[in-house]
Amino acid sequence: MAEIITSPATTTIPSRIFVRGLPPSITDDDFQGHFAKRYNVTDTKLLAKRRIGYVGFKTAEDALSAVKYFNKSFIRMSKIAVELADNVSPRIVLPYSPLLRLLFVLVELYGASRNSSYRNKVHHISKECRNVQ
Repeated sequence: MAEIITSPATTTIPSRIFVRGLPPSITDDDFQGHFAKRYNVTDTKLLAKRRIGYVGFKTAEDALSAVKYFNKSFIRMSKIAVELADNVSPRIVLPYSPLLRLLFVLVELYGASRNSSYRNKVHHISKECRNVQ
């Protein structure tokens, strides 16, 4: 059975916002400048080809305020949508040895289901890994 490990960050309000619907020709300086006019911005990450970006603020309160202020506003002729950025998902920790985890990765990479001789080798190795634990 997998064990889910959560961190305290999953229960806090993020201090970053997610912005979508950006103009296709926006630059990093334009993106940062738009939000820096009203708030203290700590960092930005622009993915111009996907027309999305992230903006970091010093506090979660600034991020909440920025969402309220900038959501459904315009940059040039593009209406943007602004929301709080999602926190990182919890990690799933499998109760297996590192060797067995490596085996699972190799099986995914090399497609063991297509080659029966490889599948037999994988099965044999996984039995050995379980005996080592």
